[in-house]
Amino acid sequence: MNKNSWYEVDKKGLSQLLGRRSKAFIVYKMAQNAWDQNISKVEITLEPVKSRRRYRLVVTDDDPEGFKDLTDAFTLFANSYKKGDPTKRGRFNLGEKLVLAFCEEAEIITTSGSVKAQEVPFCIISA
Repeated sequence: MNKNSWYEVDKKGLSQLLGRRSKAFIVYKMAQNAWDQNISKVEITLEPVKSRRRYRLVVTDDDPEGFKDLTDAFTLFANSYKKGDPTKRGRFNLGEKLVLAFCEEAEIITTSGSVKAQEVPFCIISA
């Protein structure tokens, strides 16, 4: 364990805990995240990856600000700016982490930078 961290998150274990949910949960969660932002348009594409039992998920929106803090993309339970707003769904800073638990590979690209896990620009979801 890294001396700077008090605990670790087992991504595979989290994925197994969430496994009871349908895969539609992943798409819904990403739509929720987009709707919480200052957007007028969100596009979600889910397509099979040829010759594999996997799916490619791409979510694109027109939020001019993107992530206010890019570390929110990979930090669990950080203080959320949405916490004081009862109209926002993302008060716990957890949404995309639940989606990433299902991914084998992912990339988040926003106005303030990007974060990659592997070297592909999409989320691969196991069937």
